[in-house]
Amino acid sequence: MAETDKLTSASIHLERGNTYISQGNYDMAIAEYDKAIEIYPNLVMAYNNRGIAYAGIGNLDQAIKDHNQALALDPKYAMAHYFLGRVYSQKGDFDRAIKYYTESLRFDPNNAGTFYSRGNTYHDKGEYDLAIKDFNQCIRFDPKNAEAYNNRGLVYVDKGNFEQAFKDFSDAIRLNPNHAAAYNNRGIQNKKKGNYKQAIADYNAALKIDQNYVSAYFNRGIAHGLNDDNDLAIADYESVLQIDPNDTDARNNLEILRRERGW
Repeated sequence: MAETDKLTSASIHLERGNTYISQGNYDMAIAEYDKAIEIYPNLVMAYNNRGIAYAGIGNLDQAIKDHNQALALDPKYAMAHYFLGRVYSQKGDFDRAIKYYTESLRFDPNNAGTFYSRGNTYHDKGEYDLAIKDFNQCIRFDPKNAEAYNNRGLVYVDKGNFEQAFKDFSDAIRLNPNHAAAYNNRGIQNKKKGNYKQAIADYNAALKIDQNYVSAYFNRGIAHGLNDDNDLAIADYESVLQIDPNDTDARNNLEILRRERGW
């Protein structure tokens, strides 16, 4: 078979693998990438995407091997550097993850997604200023990225800058009105301010989007209690325990309220 025919045939399997990945069918994706590589062993994207699929089934070591093989074939392939960063972040090796994200940005310096991922890793590492700097860059290149605003808000919470955090959560909601986590996060900030009714409204919005959002039920329970609505607080803690019977914080709060009522 001529080289062009091999590449064409391998590319068909590559595209099938990509379709399976988009469907979350990682085993079938791996099988298609195997075929693509067997036909055309120098197909860089097949190694990289097979690495993504291996990460999807939790085989992180094999994912690393595939991404490294992609880089052996093309050392400037930014996406292989990026996904190595993702894998090492999953493994908790934040320094190595940051190294690969940085390499990826060297070859693709305007990639908002890479700044976003490196920002999350800096946050995980406790390097808040660097995290904010990366989220700023992400927003610069992708101004409508609600996740970047939400996650930058979480960094500002950790820095104690609650006003900026509130603004970021509000911007995340503006950009994505179905962002349940941003409503929950803003609700926490409203609760801190003593704005219990506004906090409850935010938790209500989060639960309208995700009826199984345990954190929103729990936080709404606290806000109801602070607002002297103990019946509603009890109902919220009971909802938490229906979803997660092992939630000790909800169980403890529920028992305190029941004891207060003599139940």
